[in-house]
Amino acid sequence: MINLGRLNTLRNQIFLGFMLVMVIVLTSVGVFMYDQVSVLLRNSAEKHIQQTAVQATGKLDVLLQQIDTLTGQV
Repeated sequence: MINLGRLNTLRNQIFLGFMLVMVIVLTSVGVFMYDQVSVLLRNSAEKHIQQTAVQATGKLDVLLQQIDTLTGQV
């Protein structure tokens, strides 16, 4: 108990309060940034998948058109 009383100074209380506030602030900023980045990445992935689907559809249409042309020639 005597050692605990020596450690419980105003200086240590201010330091612990500051550390507690910093941990709360950094945690809240981290959670906010994680949420924002995850939304950004999700939107980017959706756009990329849509572009890939459009390109694949276009390529498939061209191939089917070539098959139609070749079968018409035969």
